[in-house]
Amino acid sequence: FREQAGSFTMPVDTAAFFDRFGEPPVTHKYGTAGFRANADSLARVMSVVGTIAALRSRSLDGHCIGVMVTASHNPVQDNGVKIIDASGGMLSQAWEPAATELVNAATPAEFDEALKVTKILLKV
Repeated sequence: FREQAGSFTMPVDTAAFFDRFGEPPVTHKYGTAGFRANADSLARVMSVVGTIAALRSRSLDGHCIGVMVTASHNPVQDNGVKIIDASGGMLSQAWEPAATELVNAATPAEFDEALKVTKILLKV
């Protein structure tokens, strides 16, 4: 993060991200089990989850946030990733819609807008 006059910006190059990962191959929804899907569609999700975890940490004054990859013994269609809140429990439900929006953004403009809305609504 870079601090600027009491706020921050994230050095996210959305154009480069979309050049590498493209549009989401399927629609993902964050729930109590995190994001679950076929492993082939999760590389893009994993990249965005890092941004979501950083935003959540920032909203909690820098407290640690965990990211758990769930894959080792699961069938290929039941792999996933979940965000662990600073308390050690599930990601706050207030953050689930923002996580879903960010992961499913289909264009750089949609991602930037979802990021902007997330920062405003969740007071990041």
